[in-house]
Amino acid sequence: MTHKIVHIPKGYHYTGGNSRKIPITRSIDDIKNLLRKHGCEKIATLEEPGPEGMVCWSLAFQKTGLSYLIEFPITYLGDSKIPEMAISGRIIFYRIKNLLIEVEIDYLQFSQAMMQYIALPGPGGKPVAMQDYIEDQMPRLQHGKFELNLLPPGCDRA
Repeated sequence: MTHKIVHIPKGYHYTGGNSRKIPITRSIDDIKNLLRKHGCEKIATLEEPGPEGMVCWSLAFQKTGLSYLIEFPITYLGDSKIPEMAISGRIIFYRIKNLLIEVEIDYLQFSQAMMQYIALPGPGGKPVAMQDYIEDQMPRLQHGKFELNLLPPGCDRA
């Protein structure tokens, strides 16, 4: 699994207050509770070694026959060389919570709201989240022949 590295400027959202005080393990438990509320099964916390001896965190779960993978970014605050995984945990918690609001109001089905996290087979059989798979395929997709013209005639297309 490839965890993205994120550098957040000091003073930015999620960098103060409780975001740094709530351990990532609590954020993971909060996310698991949200997922259980929405009928998810086989929820697992995955830990793997990261840079400089730190732990990289992921969540894997299933719902209605689909597998999902959420990888927590390795988050640094400002110029710090020490990762702030507590901030990472709160960012992902609020992201999942917001996506599931769309399910609760019947705007999207669960699989639609969580589509970016659907797990696909990646290199060597390791799972990869759909968002990362699509990003890897972006050059191929951009050179495809399909063009969707949604703009009205005469509209500046640049």
